[in-house]
Amino acid sequence: MAMPLEFLPNLTSAAPGAAAPELTRLLGGAWIVIALILASVPFLRDVRAMRSILIAIMVGDLLRIAALMPSKDVHPGHFVLSSVFFAYRGAAVWRPGWLIRTEA
Repeated sequence: MAMPLEFLPNLTSAAPGAAAPELTRLLGGAWIVIALILASVPFLRDVRAMRSILIAIMVGDLLRIAALMPSKDVHPGHFVLSSVFFAYRGAAVWRPGWLIRTEA
């Protein structure tokens, strides 16, 4: 978020547009919020309150993977990370006992 023009070449080899630095800052802010939400999941005893948030983030993961597919300038690691994040969030939603201690 502090140096978006240095960060952008890690995402794509295409030349950044005029709005790219601001969009990169916005993306970084969203990643911080998502990381804080996901860091709190293992400490919950009940994920019912988190399910709607996690499902929305999972939809975002799928949209990100779909948006990355047509691009030839994207590193394959981005697909792997999005898939891992999707799997972790899916486990937290559908099998919370794997990630969260549910006993009293």
